[in-house]
Amino acid sequence: MATQTIEFRSPPSQTITAKLFAVGSDTQVASVTATEATNRKGTYAGAYTDVPAGEYELIALVSTTPVARWFVTLTLTTATFQVYDKSQTVLMVADVMNASALAADAVTEIQSGLATAANVSTVSTQVTAVQTVLSGITSLAHWLRRAFRKDAGSAGMIAAEAEIQTGGTATYLGTTDNLEAIKDAGGGGGSGDASQTTLLAVQVTTTAIAASLAGTPIEVAGRVASGGGITLYIGDDCKVASGTQLTITVSDPAGGLYTILNAIPIANLAWGASRARSAASLIPGTITSLAQSGSGASTLLLISVEIIAAGTASGCVAADDYEYQISSRTNTTDDFVRIEGTLNLLPRRVAIP
Repeated sequence: MATQTIEFRSPPSQTITAKLFAVGSDTQVASVTATEATNRKGTYAGAYTDVPAGEYELIALVSTTPVARWFVTLTLTTATFQVYDKSQTVLMVADVMNASALAADAVTEIQSGLATAANVSTVSTQVTAVQTVLSGITSLAHWLRRAFRKDAGSAGMIAAEAEIQTGGTATYLGTTDNLEAIKDAGGGGGSGDASQTTLLAVQVTTTAIAASLAGTPIEVAGRVASGGGITLYIGDDCKVASGTQLTITVSDPAGGLYTILNAIPIANLAWGASRARSAASLIPGTITSLAQSGSGASTLLLISVEIIAAGTASGCVAADDYEYQISSRTNTTDDFVRIEGTLNLLPRRVAIP
């Protein structure tokens, strides 16, 4: 009895089923659960028994989703066999072309929308959709370039394909390089050039749309995000009188927190934000009112906060690691922090005349 062990690469930390097919056939020859190497993460071994000698296509699956494709030539002996690839360039460039077509379709819809849309938010959503498609193309381009690099070898192509199929991401920046990578993948002609042309057209159109929207008034939903995170621009005045106060919403089932805070004089409630190792209340604020919304388990506590000239105090810098706190002072508990959250302080880009 011959035990034929096949080693191959696939996304790490997965339960992989490795199926063998005769090349060009859709009939399964054998199937086993592969075992990942302890230290060589992403390297798997599948042990088969008495598979006839010949060349086979190995498909690695996570559940029913294919994540890698290799080829291997077996002999009817107990041995370990290494896989190899047959270039997937045509398949991957086709993926780029499909993604480019999706982006081009989205741009066409946006152009149509600009001509008729009265609702700017709809157009903004469409622009975001195009940017998402372009982001995916950028990631794909990176992996194409990696696959064709001399030091990546044939394994680079399969690893790239596996990562794309499983939704892998790439931290790769630089639009020009990414587009050139797609062109390079096409061998300098044919479908590669067509894809390059399409992507450049999409990029130019998207940039033009963004520029046309730049002067359009867009209503900001609010400076307090779901979850309580706050965004402020240096110099912001958040006042009740102008309707720009911050309203921090806190889940308060049965209204217990509201009952506690409402029993404390509002002058004894304080709001402030600072960075770690900075002075307390580097960004000071004033709590102006407390209110309730909803009932029972859905009860919300609404805390209104006024801030004057946010982030203009000495020592304030634009950063995303501020933390704000709401504290109370009573006769029995001094300076007790009741609520905390994150604050992102951004630089102001426009000067007030």
